[in-house]
Amino acid sequence: MAYIGATSLHTPINTFHKEDFTGADTGTNNSIANSIVLTQEVTGLSASNIELFLNNVRQEPDVAYFVREDSSGVPKIIEFSEALNSSDSGYIIFKGLGPGTERTGIAAGSVTSAMLSDSLKEFTLDAFTGDGSDTTFTLSAQPNNANSLLVTVDGIVQKPSTNYSVSGTTLTFTGAPANNAEIEVRDLGIRTSVRRGTGFTVDTLTVSGSSTSTMSLSSNVLANDVFISINGIIQTPTSAYTISGSTVTFASNLSDGDVVVARYQR
Repeated sequence: MAYIGATSLHTPINTFHKEDFTGADTGTNNSIANSIVLTQEVTGLSASNIELFLNNVRQEPDVAYFVREDSSGVPKIIEFSEALNSSDSGYIIFKGLGPGTERTGIAAGSVTSAMLSDSLKEFTLDAFTGDGSDTTFTLSAQPNNANSLLVTVDGIVQKPSTNYSVSGTTLTFTGAPANNAEIEVRDLGIRTSVRRGTGFTVDTLTVSGSSTSTMSLSSNVLANDVFISINGIIQTPTSAYTISGSTVTFASNLSDGDVVVARYQR
């Protein structure tokens, strides 16, 4: 049949994804009370992109329920405006692509970070300990080249070609890292451009007056996806700091005058 407009990117949907829930499933998730966690994300962070039925009664989006992000910034939490009874039951129908959809094309700009697999959402991180003699270390995956790696030794960023080189999965230092030196290698590679698009976000904190142990970022990120330095020294994720949502919590208090820079792609 002839039609007016752009060519459809999808064949008809055979079935929509459905999730069941009960009132007993609700709790506090990512500091959000009266909420449940879904197994599938809600497209566009929009409550209108799902149909929610409670005790077989359709609920009004953004009135009876809201879509919220989890600690990783993925829209997989449903917040109810009123507390449910444990005997309540319901289900959610996800609008959009279902399991029976065959994708025949991808519109420009239509792929978001939430649509990518977890393997594309985090940088590859390898950690080693120096022994004062070894100069070569084996990476878990082959990087594009030396410039696609961020290599630190005891938190100090190393220069590609000057301090190290890469051949296949072998990382070779020009000089052996000291005994017990903490070596971390992040593969930034193509994962950066595939996941986020263009441009880095830089958040800066200059501590003034009393000490603090937290910092707020502009967006929700994962700990391994952000580079944080204190007075120019790169910090180690999960040990020097942790991240929940957009809040960075440092293992040790920051002092007056410390300059903290967080650099990441949104």
